[in-house]
This record gives sequence, structure tokens and C-alpha cells, in this order.
Amino acid sequence: MHALSAADRVRRQPSPHSPVTSVSVVTATWNRAKLLQRCYNSLCTQDPLPHEWVIVDDGSTDDTRAVLTRIASDAPFPVRCSTQANSGKHRAINRAMGFVSGELVLILDSDDELTPHAMELITHEWQAIPVAHRAGYAGLVGHSVDTHDRLIGRLFPSDAERHSALRLFHSTAVQGDKLFVHRADILRGFPFPTFANETFVSEGIVWDQIRASYQYRLLNHALQIVEYQSDGLSAKSLAARVTNPAGARAYYQQLASLDIKWPRRLRSLVNYMRFARHEGVAGVTACAQSPWPVVSALLSPAGALAAWVDRARLRAQHNSAARP
Repeated sequence: MHALSAADRVRRQPSPHSPVTSVSVVTATWNRAKLLQRCYNSLCTQDPLPHEWVIVDDGSTDDTRAVLTRIASDAPFPVRCSTQANSGKHRAINRAMGFVSGELVLILDSDDELTPHAMELITHEWQAIPVAHRAGYAGLVGHSVDTHDRLIGRLFPSDAERHSALRLFHSTAVQGDKLFVHRADILRGFPFPTFANETFVSEGIVWDQIRASYQYRLLNHALQIVEYQSDGLSAKSLAARVTNPAGARAYYQQLASLDIKWPRRLRSLVNYMRFARHEGVAGVTACAQSPWPVVSALLSPAGALAAWVDRARLRAQHNSAARP
């Protein structure tokens, strides 16, 4: 797939008399030089084109800078590049929001692609929401497919938008990777928290704050194509959380305090105590800081067991990788 020609770029510009919703694409990348072109190509095939592509290089040591320089010189839309020392996707997104000028923001990982009609669907569905009602919407959510066009997870129920977004996304009704498109003003109001000496925190820590206050337009359409990498965050989720325990504990601490069903809340409290162990926080202190101190004390043995299992699994993974 090649970049659009100059003639194609002209034909793809929206009519100046048509209502336009500007969508900025934000990408945090780290050592993905070989995949960035594919991601970029998927943006070039969109109609309408992205308002801009804002990329933050999270301290790459490969050819990322050269690839981005080449892309920026030829792109049919503005490409804004920034670099930071390797410190995590969440910090990169916070940084990117300082450059974003679009109305909506789509966070696209550098190893993923947009489906061919993603931008058309996003702008059409957003414009279909009456302007007077948009203040109650944080944005839109669509589905993901794999590289064989197979849906990841399941479609949204037909009555999904009638329910609390927070409860919906913490129920069995929603499964699989989703692509969130947020209003830029809302994302600026909910920056990702950062923790000293940690480079990872679950994106859910921000998405849940937004879900607790806003609704989403739910699209039963695939918006992105996902290809999981062997060295990506999805593949190394356990290691990422264990080595960044303060962020993991904060995520479950917040989740346990929100209006979700009690089975999910209890699992969150077990995980809260689990990552308190990994962080080295004393049980008494962790219970005192919990939104449910007594329940957390009762669940402390389960948290300790979960932390022990984590260490055993990570040791087994390390030993397996070390074998010739």
C-alpha cells in the first residue's frame, strides 16, 4: 500500500460547505520503526483524512526517527513528532495532548492499523449526535479485528447505550480490545497519573474516570486492525504490572471505589492487596488506604497468594526463555 498521490489528496479534501469533525490521531511508539509505515499507510487511505498525526517517540533506539522524518515530509496531513526519554506510553499520551488541535482524539498504537472506513464512521456517527447532547458524551467506541478480519471479543448489545458506561465496560457484555475516540477537551481534563520510577499504568485508570461521568456512542463496527507483538504490552501484561506495582495498585484502588457490581469490586480488592505486596506496602498500611479497609483485610491472604503465583509464573517464564 502506497501513500496517496497529490491528485488523490486533492480529491479527498472535504467540501468547504460540509460540516467537518476534526480527528487527531495520537501514537506513542517505541522501537517500532518496521511497523510505523503500515500504520501510516492505513491513515492515508482514510476519507476524510486525519486532521493530524501526533507521534511521541518514547526513547526509541532503532530507526524510528528516520522513518518519521520521511513520513512527515510526504504525508497528506500534518505530522507532529516529539521525543521523550523512555518513560512509558501514558507519559507519551500526556505529552501528545499538548500538541493536539483536533476536536476528537483517536489513540492508535504503532503496531495497529485503522480499518478502511474508520474515519468516515467516526465522523458520521459523531455528527449524528445532536449538538445539544454532545456534552454528555466523552466520544465513541468501536471494535477491533485481527489481521484475518476476525472480530476480537463480541458486539455491543443493542441496548448498551442505555446503561452506565462504567458498569457496561466492567461487565461480561463487553469483551475484547476496543478503540476509544475521545473529545480532546475531556482527555486534557483527565491526564494519566504518573508514578516515580515506573513506566506503565493501565489506560483503564483514566478510561474509568471518564466512564463514571460520561456516556459513549457505541459503534458495532470494527475501527482498527490489531496485530499483537511478542514484545508488546499485551504479551507482557503480567510483567508490566508486577514491575510497576504502584500504578497497578492505584488502578485497582480506584476501581474498587467506583460504582461497579460487587463481584468485580471484590476481585479488584484482591488485586489491590496483590499489588500492594509487589510494591512492598505493609498489609496494615494497604488496608488503611483501601476504600474498603475491613474487606481488604479479609481478602489479604488471597492477595498474598496471587502475588506468590505471579512470582512463580514470572520465574517459570524467565527460566523457559533462558533455555537453549
